[in-house]
Amino acid sequence: MKIRALMLVLLLFLCGVTPAAEPWPSKPITIVVPFAAGGATDILARVFARNLGEKLGTQVIVVNAGGAGTRIGSERVAHAEPNGYTFLFTTSALTVNPSFQKVGYDPIADFTPITQIGVALNVLLVNAQLPVNSVQSLIAYAKAKPGGLSYGSAGNGTAPHLQAALFSKTIGVPMTHVPYQGDGPAMVDLAAGRIQLMFGGYSSSLSYIEAKSIRSLGITAAKRAGIAPDVPAVAEGLPGYELISWVGLLGPGKLDPAIVSRLDQASREVLARPDVIAQFAKLGLEITAMPAREFATFMSGDVQKWIKLTRELQIKAE
Repeated sequence: MKIRALMLVLLLFLCGVTPAAEPWPSKPITIVVPFAAGGATDILARVFARNLGEKLGTQVIVVNAGGAGTRIGSERVAHAEPNGYTFLFTTSALTVNPSFQKVGYDPIADFTPITQIGVALNVLLVNAQLPVNSVQSLIAYAKAKPGGLSYGSAGNGTAPHLQAALFSKTIGVPMTHVPYQGDGPAMVDLAAGRIQLMFGGYSSSLSYIEAKSIRSLGITAAKRAGIAPDVPAVAEGLPGYELISWVGLLGPGKLDPAIVSRLDQASREVLARPDVIAQFAKLGLEITAMPAREFATFMSGDVQKWIKLTRELQIKAE
């Protein structure tokens, strides 16, 4: 039987015919999340993976590979075989990290953009006891106490850190940065008054806002978000301010364009489902469903943006 099979392959080759390629997907797909289990990005990825698996007719498995500021999971996918079975569900940390520290990947050459999932709703938060209720009043308060305010972040070089550093630089008032291991611990200290302000995730701050221990002053996008229309943009009180954090799906570099096209289409169909839109909104993500080609262009610009910004803000690895 083996000899016959080999003879058949040889005959097809001599006749200029090659065996049909194996259809994709023909086995389970793995999505790597470079964050610990239980966080907002992990939950988003699991909702997305479940729906994507139904769309593609295969199992989509989420694997957490957190640590080193997302570098562990990112490097795992960057060096994976580009066979269409390993992908990365990540945030703008992918393009931020290389701008101020050494990483084991090139954010452009080592990845194939599939779909930008959405933009995270990050907000400017203050301790409720601070006598401010708007961006303008916070700016006036900060200017009256130069160097007297401290802001927390989810860690050095994270989007919340850069958002706060940009705010401080834009208003021309120095503030003290206090890095934490994630949004959660920073919000605990903000609610307790040990720090005065921070930029953080909208969804993770809601319980504190409802408990009236912290106050939300505005989102970091250029304009109000459809999922939280009552929350003003920081730019309404500080014209020109904008610094978003995105979530996206990428594969290893040099991925087959046919796989990219099919997965991109399937992803955007998943993101159009009303139940997915509602679940993502609860987690503070406004869906963009940016297609692969547009996402690739966006990625190139994003890398350059972060390089320029981290230099201007003098952000360095700790």
